[in-house]
Amino acid sequence: MKETNGKENEANNNDKQENVSSESHSYCIEQGTNAGHNYQTFLLQEMNDDHDERVELLREDRYSCVSHNDDGKHRLPANQARRWRRAALGVSAISAIGTVIVGIISIVLSTSLHSPAAFGFAFDAFLDAIAATVVIWRFYGKEGQSYSWNRERRACIVIAVLFHISALVILIRAILNVSHHNGKKIVKGEPLIILAIVSAVLCFVLAWLKFVISKRLRSRSLRTDAINSFLSGIMSITIVVSEIIQNTYKEVWYLDSIVAIFISLLLCYLGAKILYELLSQGNREPLEEEGDED
Repeated sequence: MKETNGKENEANNNDKQENVSSESHSYCIEQGTNAGHNYQTFLLQEMNDDHDERVELLREDRYSCVSHNDDGKHRLPANQARRWRRAALGVSAISAIGTVIVGIISIVLSTSLHSPAAFGFAFDAFLDAIAATVVIWRFYGKEGQSYSWNRERRACIVIAVLFHISALVILIRAILNVSHHNGKKIVKGEPLIILAIVSAVLCFVLAWLKFVISKRLRSRSLRTDAINSFLSGIMSITIVVSEIIQNTYKEVWYLDSIVAIFISLLLCYLGAKILYELLSQGNREPLEEEGDED
C-alpha cells in the first residue's frame, strides 16, 4: 500500500509541475564561443499569467565581462563596467583638454619669451592630448562599451608611436640645450615655471586616475596612457627642480637635459616594447594579466 501511495503522490506532483509549466514560460538565451568554450546559459522566466508580470534577466544587465579570457572572479557587473567606462572617458577628456590648454599657453610663452624650452613643452603637451584622444576613441561608441581587443591593440600601437615621436623631440631638445649652452644660466622665465608646476600636478593626478581605472577595466591602452602622463609630469617637475637647483649650484645647468635624455630613452624603450609585443603576436589576444579581484 505504501508503495502504491508513493507512486500516486509522485504522479500527482508530476501533474502539478506540468500545470505550472503551462501557466509560466521559460526562455533561455544560450551563448557559446567556438569549440564550445565559455558556454553560458541564462534563464529568462516569465511570471504567472495571473500576475501579468515579466521578470527579464538580460545577460548584459547581470554580468559584463571585461575580457572573454577572464574567469568568474574577474567579471564586473554591467552597471559597474558602465560607470568605470564613463570614468575612463571623463578622465581622458580632461587630459586632452588640459594638455591642449597647456600647449597653447606654452606656445604663447615661447613666442613672448623666445624660449625653445617653452616650445618643446608645448609640443609634448599636444602629443599627450593626441594620446588621450586615442583612449577616448577606444571607449567611445557601441563597440567601446564592451571589451574589444582589436580597439585595445590599435590604441596601444598609436600611443607607442607617439612615445617614439615624443622621445625624439625630447632628445633633440635636450641635445640642443647642451650644445648651445655658453656658460650662462638658461633663463626659463617665471611664467613657464608656474605653468610647469600646474602641468606636473595635473599630469600626476591624471596618471593616478588612469592607473586606477585601467586596473578595473583591465585596459592596456589606458594603462599605457597613464605611463605617458606620469612621465610628462616628471618632465614638468624637472623644469621646476632644475631651476631651483641652478639658483644655488650654477654648475649643474645640465641637470634638466640629463633627465630629459633619460626620459626620452625610457619612452623609446617602452614604445619599442609595446610595438614588438603587439606586432609579433598579430591579432591574437594575449593571456590576461592578473587583475583586481574585488
